[in-house]
Amino acid sequence: MKRYLIQGREGLDVVRFGQDRADAVARLGGDPAVFRRPDGPEDYFYLWGLTLSYDDRQRVHFISVELGPEVLYRGVRLLGPSYEDVHRDLTALGLRGDESEAGIAFNALGFAVLGAPDDPKVHTWGVEVFPPGTEIDLADY
Repeated sequence: MKRYLIQGREGLDVVRFGQDRADAVARLGGDPAVFRRPDGPEDYFYLWGLTLSYDDRQRVHFISVELGPEVLYRGVRLLGPSYEDVHRDLTALGLRGDESEAGIAFNALGFAVLGAPDDPKVHTWGVEVFPPGTEIDLADY
């Protein structure tokens, strides 16, 4: 199983914000599926469970992780356990986020956990990681 550590507002231990697209693809290997979006391309790395979005200079500016890999923030497993457990463990660290029906965003820390707050026993299914200056509103998800 792949394992990723959130590195604050820098990205993940395997890929960093601002990293050149060619460097990211070379580091992760494989042949990613490429999607064209209005704001730039995305590469989906199936074997890594990662989607990387790029800015107009072909630099990583957004990271999504889907269910499969293990994603940790300060020792808390974010992807896979029940939403209730993840929320409890992050709260025990003293973290407070903006909760919506799609999950909880920790904008000051640069990540969000996707799950089902209305059914907290359901596992978390996604983690979004974003750079400084970016805030997301999960109500838009």
